[in-house]
Amino acid sequence: MIATVFDSKEDDICEGGSPSGNHETAGRKRKKGLRVVMESAMLQLESSSQVFANAGAVPPRPVSLQRTMNLTIRDDLYDEFTFLHAFVTQAATRNKFLDDEGKMQRLCPKSTSGWFRTLFILNGRALDWIIFPWLVVTLHAVIYAYIDVYLTDFDQEDATDLWQPIFTFALNTTLGFLLVFRLNRAAERYWQARVFWGQVIIAVRALVSSLLVHGSHARKHRDEALRWLAAFPLTAKDFIRGEIKLHPDGYAGIVSAEELRELEHNTHAPLFVAYQVRRHLKAMYGVSEGTDPALAFSRTQQMIFMEEQLNRMLEAQGSMERIKGTPLPLVYVTHLRSFILINLFLLPWVWGASLGWYTVPIVAVVAFALLGIEASSAEVEIPFRKDRPNALDMDGFCKIILSNILQLLSEYRNDDFNEWKSENSTSNSEYKPKFEPGRISETRETDSYIRES
Repeated sequence: MIATVFDSKEDDICEGGSPSGNHETAGRKRKKGLRVVMESAMLQLESSSQVFANAGAVPPRPVSLQRTMNLTIRDDLYDEFTFLHAFVTQAATRNKFLDDEGKMQRLCPKSTSGWFRTLFILNGRALDWIIFPWLVVTLHAVIYAYIDVYLTDFDQEDATDLWQPIFTFALNTTLGFLLVFRLNRAAERYWQARVFWGQVIIAVRALVSSLLVHGSHARKHRDEALRWLAAFPLTAKDFIRGEIKLHPDGYAGIVSAEELRELEHNTHAPLFVAYQVRRHLKAMYGVSEGTDPALAFSRTQQMIFMEEQLNRMLEAQGSMERIKGTPLPLVYVTHLRSFILINLFLLPWVWGASLGWYTVPIVAVVAFALLGIEASSAEVEIPFRKDRPNALDMDGFCKIILSNILQLLSEYRNDDFNEWKSENSTSNSEYKPKFEPGRISETRETDSYIRES
């Protein structure tokens, strides 16, 4: 994503169109503004999102992986929406950092990528989990085959006939049940973690949109609440990964250097961020004895709704901590892995007499299959590590949330202009918007992997 900021010409200030010639003339005389041109790649947006062009709305479009946004923002109106300036101009830095940090998951083929892209690949198979036990089992098969072929003349066919039913029913059947249970539990934990991230995304969308619509009476606290809401998914990602040092590029345009240090010193950064959001919500919607009853009721209802969404975010965060802090009990994993090795070490004794040297490749393939299933379970059991290709793309989720916030900010800006135009359609009064109405254009492609329904 590339973001450039430069002084705009007088014509650029009014490029979004004006409702009347008088407004256009007045707009040309206003002081110079800033034109922020953002060209972003891999900004995933929800399939039902809407964008507003000029002073009107355009129909919904498919999910976007590439988005180009042209925003014309008046520098003399930043005091009415202080959060937008830093958030937009630092978006390139943020997204570059998130792309670099999440490239392990982002570049790895997905299960929907097709046979050839998923079959002929080493990255993503979790081979580092199984390479040592696989080598040990294969070496044992080589040693057994060598002894059986060159050093012994003992006929083991009768022993093989005795071993075959015991091996099939006592070992293979039991091992199959253990592996199925292990893999199902790991897959369930992976899906639960994804669901909890979806709850965070939904809650942030609801809070941001509500704050923009119902928070114009306290713009300073509204902007602060929006700023900390944008920081929540970033702190949740870093906390669940166990990151001690927070990189400033990941929080560029959202928190200051001093606030970033304060986040690092907190034992639970997402909880600290939620406290900051709650503090500003109280300042916006708090009521006293002198508050008008109707206004007090309205603010109380808004406060209840936003508290529910905030608690939902904290609940999802706590649930992900539960998944990370509670792996499958050691007794089960130890028993399963012991059973796998016993099974694999007995394979040459069952097949060696009749297969000879062919025992080695057969044992190697069977070992790769069984150990690979166990490694798959271990890989996705706690799907939060940034150095594992099969982990959740949490950096991508953060980009979704930040792009949603930017979209809502842009729509709020244009809605303000539409409201003014409706109220002043027959007058010659000059428009004084919170934002200069600009143009938002985008190129969208469909992507089903990272779409949030």
